Amino acid sequence: MERFIGLLRDQTDQFEITKVEQRLLPMTFADLTLLEIRAQDVCEYALRVVRDGKLGFVCGTGRDPEKLVADALRAAELGQKITFDFPSAASEPVDVYDPVLDQMEAAELVAEGEAIIEPLRAHADIPVTVTIERAMKHVTVANSTGKIESYDKTLLRYFLESKFKGSKLGITKEINTGKWLPFPREWVADLIREYRHCETKVHVPSGQMPVLFLADCTWELFFRFNSGLNGDAVARGISPLKDRLGERVLGCNVTIIDDPREPYAQGSAPFDDEGVPTGTQIMFEQGVLRGFLYDLESQAKAKASRAGNAWKMGLWGRDLTLYPGPHFTNLVMQPGEADLHEMIASMDRGLVVQDALGFHSGNFLTGEFSMTVGSGFYVENGKIQGRPMDTMIAGNVYDAFTNICALSNRRVGNYLGSSPDILFAQLNVAGKG
Repeated sequence: MERFIGLLRDQTDQFEITKVEQRLLPMTFADLTLLEIRAQDVCEYALRVVRDGKLGFVCGTGRDPEKLVADALRAAELGQKITFDFPSAASEPVDVYDPVLDQMEAAELVAEGEAIIEPLRAHADIPVTVTIERAMKHVTVANSTGKIESYDKTLLRYFLESKFKGSKLGITKEINTGKWLPFPREWVADLIREYRHCETKVHVPSGQMPVLFLADCTWELFFRFNSGLNGDAVARGISPLKDRLGERVLGCNVTIIDDPREPYAQGSAPFDDEGVPTGTQIMFEQGVLRGFLYDLESQAKAKASRAGNAWKMGLWGRDLTLYPGPHFTNLVMQPGEADLHEMIASMDRGLVVQDALGFHSGNFLTGEFSMTVGSGFYVENGKIQGRPMDTMIAGNVYDAFTNICALSNRRVGNYLGSSPDILFAQLNVAGKG
């Protein structure tokens, strides 16, 4: 880090250096036995430099600092003009590091994997792959204001997948957390029960009907909100929410918070990918729009009061090689009071969605979606009939989230944060029944 600072100090108007060191320990169990375990150490750098008012961005391993700096300066020659300054404010710590998880031996994680697959031995006809990944990250940001900050972060991922026979689809169970947590044994029983339900294939009739999104796949809808709340889209006047601050745009039962301070949540961090201190903010309060997501660039364009939501985030996760942009840090939707099983029992005819294919289709900015039900259940008279085949759902998140029948009383982590299970009163369903 010192070498990069020395090289950049006299050659740039401004600079920012991000260093991410990772220790990864993934392991995979298949066919009821340990298939693979491997350790990996990774160290990456990302540089943003400003010279003559123009921005250059490069990434690399840091093995040749002189070359990486030269590449960044060449990129700045063709870069865009910027109107923001890198931050100097210090951040407050947040609990994202668990020493128990970091110091666990590989053998202890293997033992947890074997405990997960033990109840599956009585169901050998159900193919299950179990992945456990422990990661430790050390993140450092330094810039031309003299700011140098870092934090340690632990991550634990469980991913169970049981593919349907002759299909690439299946039942999945996933946990992402920053703290040591044994995999819930009842989730293994849920996987077995749900797989058995899906052995019966059902053709669903077309029309409008209630659709229940289970909590672990609600992120496929929330991605649309990220586009509408994106500060850059607001600054450019293309967001459908641009003039609606303080208005009710969703249902009264919808409160969504971006909470980067939640201890041990997957996305939590003391500062964002531009070094700006993070802070909890309400996005929707009982359906009323309360705020937008800004990085430094969009904050400057919109003359907004705060940034802190700049993340190097793509459709498939965070990646240091991406340019930072406005994004949820840790989305939290407040739960309701309904029991999940009672929500299913209340459906005369409807769908339960556990996973959808093509979530990236449709118009993100306007909130439109059109997805194929990958795994889920068709319900009649409150009873699960089987797995829906060749079934699509479509709608608009801003319409759907004004018409929610019930929210479950649990909050489950997913790709973007955590949410309850959501029962929409009706969505458009296209099937072959």
